[in-house]
Amino acid sequence: MKGLKLLCVYGLLGIAVGALIGCQPQPAVSSPTGGGAAAAPRTMLPPPRPTPGKSSAILVDKSVPNEVFLGEPLVYDITVQNVTKASLHDVIVVDYFPENFRFEEAMPQPRSIEGNKATWSLGSLEPKESKTIRVRGIPIADGMIKYNGEVKYESQPTKVRQARLGIEKVGPRKLFIGSGRMLTYVITVRNTGDAPARGVIVEDTVPMFCEFVSGSDGGRLADDKVKWELGSLEADAAKRLTITLRPLELGTATSKATIRADWSADVSTEITTQLEGIPAVALDILDEDPLEVGKAGTYKITAINQGTAPGSSLQIVCKLDDLVEYMGASGATGADVVGNTLTFGVLDKLEPGQKATWSVKVKALREGDSRFTVSLSSDQFKRPIEQTESTYLFK
Repeated sequence: MKGLKLLCVYGLLGIAVGALIGCQPQPAVSSPTGGGAAAAPRTMLPPPRPTPGKSSAILVDKSVPNEVFLGEPLVYDITVQNVTKASLHDVIVVDYFPENFRFEEAMPQPRSIEGNKATWSLGSLEPKESKTIRVRGIPIADGMIKYNGEVKYESQPTKVRQARLGIEKVGPRKLFIGSGRMLTYVITVRNTGDAPARGVIVEDTVPMFCEFVSGSDGGRLADDKVKWELGSLEADAAKRLTITLRPLELGTATSKATIRADWSADVSTEITTQLEGIPAVALDILDEDPLEVGKAGTYKITAINQGTAPGSSLQIVCKLDDLVEYMGASGATGADVVGNTLTFGVLDKLEPGQKATWSVKVKALREGDSRFTVSLSSDQFKRPIEQTESTYLFK
């Protein structure tokens, strides 16, 4: 039999592939007396770009006769060979019969025949292993018989891994500012995926009413954001960062922390801290001590707000003992006297840093240790602030 070998190689790195076999016979150079056919050249498809992992390729060798007579049996072989070091699985060969060819039988038998399409399942091909299919049929019309086929297989899979980023920000929901108190947040970033995160950057906005003081792990301030360049965050790893801010005034401080990395979606979280003040009112009493009997003296009462929030509805109540006689009062609000009790009117508001004063004038009646008691109440105090001043009366 005059023959011709048609070879095609198909390959791809690490993924399943299907390739068409489009091998057509060309007339062999032979003598009129029936010499042997010349072999067709092998054709190698361009390989894919090299990537890490095992390569896979399959060689398809289709050996067909150069010519046959009409009605004469036509036999050809399809040989598939694994030419690499990786195992190939679920190898499927498909052969398409031309219109002028009638299929008779094959060894092994095809898994299915649908019209002019025959399909063989060859299972797995270990490295360098080959399997051959022999097909027998009859030409039913003269002319050229063109061969077409298809080979599919599964090779080493490519695993797709992903970094999964997460971020948490923890801090106080309420902070009373003043006395050097700082606002500190703890930011924890995590990678719960199965691949390292590369080019990891964490940013945290500096909220209104605050100024940046410091950031751990090299956090730097730029354009009202604190930025950390962490590089890589390995799979199932976490990193803890802190940011310290100085509250400047009362208000609502809202900030957002964001983590981003190469090939990963940004993840953000927000936190809000209510910056509140404390009215810290101090009470002070000055007297003229000692005071001579028969002479008049003055008690000066001062209330100063040393806190960071206004005090409201402040009221002063004074109590005199029987060693002195009330002579008059003045100050931020007016006063009413009932017996030995002096009640000043309510002061609506005392802003942070402001002070209010009242004066009470008395006359020493007889010698002894006189006690002058002052009580300060406001909306912010559940219990009044009380202070007693001792004055020595002599003659």
